[in-house]
Amino acid sequence: MHPPQFQIEPFHEDDHEQVCELLVDSFRSKFQALVHLSDREMTELLMKLWTFDSRDVSVKQFVARKDGKIAGVLCLKWKPSEPRSNPQSQVNIVQLIRQYGPVKVLKLLTGLGALGYAPHETECYIEHLAVSSKERNQGAGQQLLNYAKNMAVHSRCKVLSLHVSCSNSQAIQLYRKLSFDIRRTRYNVLRHLIFREPAWHLMIWETSVTTCRE
Repeated sequence: MHPPQFQIEPFHEDDHEQVCELLVDSFRSKFQALVHLSDREMTELLMKLWTFDSRDVSVKQFVARKDGKIAGVLCLKWKPSEPRSNPQSQVNIVQLIRQYGPVKVLKLLTGLGALGYAPHETECYIEHLAVSSKERNQGAGQQLLNYAKNMAVHSRCKVLSLHVSCSNSQAIQLYRKLSFDIRRTRYNVLRHLIFREPAWHLMIWETSVTTCRE
């Protein structure tokens, strides 16, 4: 049996730029549906707009490293035990609007909001999972998903869940391979208008535990 090819580690602040570059690379079509910017401009905007609070125990992010470089990223979310502060409240929106224009900033904020989801008490939710285009089909996605499964069991959740566009057949095939099932499929007007993706699956993997950590 071969050892894991990627090293899974908690996200650190020094990873922020690489993670944003990877997200832009992985979700390029979705970002381009929102705003017309170069990859570098989109990365810089995302770095300023999207912040990650490592002190928030209800959201945890992990990276998959290979040869010292980030090859994949995983973000897990649980129902918070107390109200969360909005990370975007720390962002200087006025400054961003002056730099990029109101339309681009507001469309990106709206798009990020449209992808939001509030997990239940018994649920661990995959907020995003992305793999570098250079590392596709090398096992990084599967390794990150297995790591997410272990985290769901460790946090004593009943289910590990995620949303995926019905048109993303490659991702759905991977999730099914790892025993995720489609719980429901719904049409989302906002996601249709913004991302041109009308229908989305909620897929779940059921654990064997009965309670979930707050």
